[in-house]
Amino acid sequence: MYNTRGRPRRGSITLLFLGLIIPFFFAMGILVFDLGLATFIKNDLYNVANAAAVSGAKGGFDEDAFMNSGVTSISKIKAIAAVKANIEANKQTRPWLQSCNDSDITFSGNNSITVKANGKVNTLFLKLAGYPVFDVSADATATTKQKRLR
Repeated sequence: MYNTRGRPRRGSITLLFLGLIIPFFFAMGILVFDLGLATFIKNDLYNVANAAAVSGAKGGFDEDAFMNSGVTSISKIKAIAAVKANIEANKQTRPWLQSCNDSDITFSGNNSITVKANGKVNTLFLKLAGYPVFDVSADATATTKQKRLR
């Protein structure tokens, strides 16, 4: 191919390719940054949910039922109070963590508690694309086990 002056055209594809690929890599970098932040916070929420579930299982351990019948069980009222106290304590250092509702705490059987931790991630760059906030959550379960005394 020749240009209007009769010289061969060279490098036009390279410029066109660079003009398209540089914005693409920039957009992918922005996406990776915000999704990486959301993944980091989701992992942290799992740690918070795990700690809250363990504190609920320990704080809700019903000693009277264990002493009377030898069966381990969790007192729901004590466990919910312990979970909420743990979540509120963690909110001091984690601004993305939201308060825990009663519906986020579930019990299965007499000795298992599941806690769902919820959070909101404010995006840095995806605000421009119409995504100012990501909602993330993580679940964790703690179970008490019966130990026989001999």
